[in-house]
Amino acid sequence: MLDDTDPAVRRLAAAGCNSFAVLPAAIASAIEKHLEDPDTSVVVASVQSLSRADSSNLSALPKLLQMARKGGDDVRRACLTTLARLAPDRAEVLVVLLESLQDAVVSPQAEDAWLQEVLPKKTTRR
Repeated sequence: MLDDTDPAVRRLAAAGCNSFAVLPAAIASAIEKHLEDPDTSVVVASVQSLSRADSSNLSALPKLLQMARKGGDDVRRACLTTLARLAPDRAEVLVVLLESLQDAVVSPQAEDAWLQEVLPKKTTRR
């Protein structure tokens, strides 16, 4: 279904993978191929599903970092949220997330997701 000619079918297939607790490596690999899909809705669904990937397998990380900086608005928001979930302790991810806070394209929801995913794990309250 991920290779269907109809973008709506590809989007639904990618979005359906978001229901996994942890995305199996073989499925994550298949989804990674759709980060270059010509249809933006397929790319966004693929990025969102990759947030379920095992964080020990970060082969998509360089592409997600690039897309978080240079993709369209919807793609960038999806990448930022996925990066915050996948690898919040990686220096290159933190740099992109911090850069995004200066960017008007980041929605309050993406910023909130980043704050909820990253800050509670890294700070203690007194």
